Amino acid sequence: MLVVALLSLLQVACGGGGSDNSAPPPAAGTLTNLQALTVGPAPENGINHVYTSVVVCTPGDTASCRLIDRVLVDTGSVGLRLLASVVPTSLKLVQRTTAGAARVAAGAAVMDA
Repeated sequence: MLVVALLSLLQVACGGGGSDNSAPPPAAGTLTNLQALTVGPAPENGINHVYTSVVVCTPGDTASCRLIDRVLVDTGSVGLRLLASVVPTSLKLVQRTTAGAARVAAGAAVMDA
């Protein structure tokens, strides 16, 4: 009985498996703001997480762009957080400041449980 209730809840949460939309899906090549994702185990515990790859460039130097693979997608966070160990030394990332030398953006504190 519990399995039936859970499956019913899953079906409702996923749109019921059917579609009331009368519009056709967008044609290939017209989609924007998309990012490929992969699911795989985390190194520390083997639990599956969602990852993506991002291209990061030194500001003002598009020739310096580098692909950073397996970036954890965290839907509860804002911005991009990279560990220094995955950023190539050839990539010169600098802290942006205002005319008064105040940081334009600063990383949020990370809370580990």
